Amino acid sequence: MINKYKEKLNKLKVEKDFLKKELKSKNSLLLENKKQFENLIKAQNIIQEVAQKTQNEIKFFIIDIVNLALNSIPFENPPDSFEMEFVTRRNQTECDLFYLKEDHRLNPLLSEGGGVLSITSFALLLACWSLQNKKNNTIIFDEPFKDVNDPGNKLNLMFCIGEMIKKVSELLNIQIIIVGSNGNFNEIADKIFEVKKENKTSKIT
Repeated sequence: MINKYKEKLNKLKVEKDFLKKELKSKNSLLLENKKQFENLIKAQNIIQEVAQKTQNEIKFFIIDIVNLALNSIPFENPPDSFEMEFVTRRNQTECDLFYLKEDHRLNPLLSEGGGVLSITSFALLLACWSLQNKKNNTIIFDEPFKDVNDPGNKLNLMFCIGEMIKKVSELLNIQIIIVGSNGNFNEIADKIFEVKKENKTSKIT
């Protein structure tokens, strides 16, 4: 009987030693996983901080370009400023674009006429293009300002737009080619190519 108890006791000791080793191994693994989790949290915070900083830099860059363009044109009833804001919706980052007028947010697609939206779109495209393209610095527009409304040319908007184009082009180091059917930019363009149709053939002068 005593031998049986001794044998059982020895088995229990072996099991105890095994469980101790297993517990030590699990504790070590738990500690390692805890450190990895803490490192992941730190990495996530760094990524979020960098993303926030990048978003802010992009935001202020684009806002500056668009407002520079808008402020160069003497519209009769312009917005106070163009703004943008990064927001999280459905676990995704989205960007809201809006005008500010007397501290009210206005939807660009619904609020402004007379060419304000055309200038905004033009400046937005140039700003985004300059952020994405470091090597290709040439962009072509096909009548980007056909919606600009200046009855009787009383504000001389097209001349101001031409000056704005030169200003933004030099600032962003982008060569801008504009296709149009009028000569509004002839006075400020660096080069002019006139396309004429003769006997069903287009000729460039």
